[in-house]
Amino acid sequence: MPPKPKTDAERQQLRTLIIDAARGLFVSRGVDAVTERTIVELLRNLRAAGKTVVVVHHDLQTVPEYFDWVALLNVRRVACGPVAEVFTPENLRATYGEKAVLPVLK
Repeated sequence: MPPKPKTDAERQQLRTLIIDAARGLFVSRGVDAVTERTIVELLRNLRAAGKTVVVVHHDLQTVPEYFDWVALLNVRRVACGPVAEVFTPENLRATYGEKAVLPVLK
């Protein structure tokens, strides 16, 4: 069970996200970690219900935990496929550059 929002603003944000998700459009920017986990749980539920879910996500540390499929883009498609196959140091460097700080992969 995801954590419950604590403030009225967080509850309103989640209500808006749920309504948007039901319509097939989901937009979110800059949320705290608790809200992010709640949103990811909502996305998992939508996927389990047969919905197609596409997410733009910039926190490389949480990609393997949150997603099972990933597309890495840098002007062009660098790699696309299951996280276990695509989320490699080589592909991440090709996407973000040689000095990219790479996540610790499990």
